[in-house]
Amino acid sequence: MTENFDETVEVKNIDGRDVEVHTKGQNWFDCSVGTNGYHGGDSGHGGRAYFRLGNIDCDGFVVNEIYKKDMYNNKTLTGIEFQMGGDLEIRSFIKSLEYAVSVLKSQVGNEQNN
Repeated sequence: MTENFDETVEVKNIDGRDVEVHTKGQNWFDCSVGTNGYHGGDSGHGGRAYFRLGNIDCDGFVVNEIYKKDMYNNKTLTGIEFQMGGDLEIRSFIKSLEYAVSVLKSQVGNEQNN
């Protein structure tokens, strides 16, 4: 059984730029995602993106931060890993990622960043 929840839309300010963020639940997870599109370069040009995966009711949901240490033993965040167990959780995770890709593609339209 797959249960989809209604989509909500809100505007979030990300580092001084407004981004339209769409949120939709997929059984055990909710996914929030948005972008203000391409702006011709790196972060200084104004392009922003947002992604959040929330745990609605998944017992085996684990998020780990991955760090790298430099020669002075300072830690830098280099990644995040998600772990979950169960068929429905895997299916819900896939649907959340598909939803995220769909929203981002619709927000950037036909623009291409070569």
